[in-house]
Parts: sequence; structure tokens; C-alpha cells
Amino acid sequence: MAFFLGIDGGGSKTSCVVGDEVNVLGRGSAGPSNIVRVGEARAREALHDAVREACRSANITPPQIARACLGMAGAGRPQTRDAVRRLAAELIPGEIEVLTDCEVTLLADRRSRGPWGLAGAADGAPGKAFITRQDGSIESMPAKFSTRLRKGERITIESPGGGGWGAPQAHPHHP
Repeated sequence: MAFFLGIDGGGSKTSCVVGDEVNVLGRGSAGPSNIVRVGEARAREALHDAVREACRSANITPPQIARACLGMAGAGRPQTRDAVRRLAAELIPGEIEVLTDCEVTLLADRRSRGPWGLAGAADGAPGKAFITRQDGSIESMPAKFSTRLRKGERITIESPGGGGWGAPQAHPHHP
């Protein structure tokens, strides 16, 4: 049975849900995990606490998670996005690995420019998609594409980051 994890990490709390193909099996919550607002150490602690609580209530361990979807506030900035990836990789797997040959289609948007920031905040980062081929080469993909993937190849899809609100220097942990 495959297990899936959903994370909503924000400036006031972090919520996680673990489920299978049909049911929600466990939930977890912790403090804020917006790295820009609380710093990487507190964000790590909140993320780990919420994921572990959700897994514990579902009677699984984090390595059993087949796929995860993370919605993390502040991850639109490249350095923040990289930190979120590192924190998530400490607990859960990351890419989608193809187990058999298949055709993949992506219809996405916001690949050349991320969402606008408001009230003096930075714009969000544009989204990206790339494929790691069998030979180890990495192929950057456009917003809309169809391609053939072979067994063992991996596709990574990065959603665009949301634009911020308010001047960054107003946040005490702004990097």
C-alpha cells in the first residue's frame, strides 16, 4: 500500500495529513515553518514535529511515504526553496521515479515569471520541471509538454512560489 503526505507550512502553523489511495490515516500539526519568518532551525523543528506526528497517528514511519506534496510559505524565493528541499529531504523522499515506460504530459503556467509580490514584497519564483534521464543527464522542460519516459527516469516538478506581502526587512528572520 502506498502512503502519501500533504504539508501546509505557514507563518502561524504547520499542518500535515497522511493518507493512502482512499483514506486520511493520520494528521499532525506544529508551530510555524515559514523559514523567512521563523528561521531555518525553528522551521525544521516544526516540519519534523508535524510530519512525525502525522506518521505516528497513521502507524507508519516517514520513509514509508511514497509521495509528498508541500505547500510552504516563503518557498518562492530560491534560497528559501532550497532550504525547504533540504529540510523535507531529511524526512521524506523527493522525486517521482518512473517504474515502467510511460508518456507524461504537463500543462503548467508561471514558468517565465512567478506571481507578483505586493506592498514591497518580492515576487515569487517561477515554476520549473525537469527530467533526469537514464544516463544521468538533466533535461529542463517547458511549461507545457508531452514526453516519453523510460523505466528508472525521474521527473521533478516545482510549483511556482507565491509572491510575498510586505517589506522583507519587517521580518526578523529575513535572510
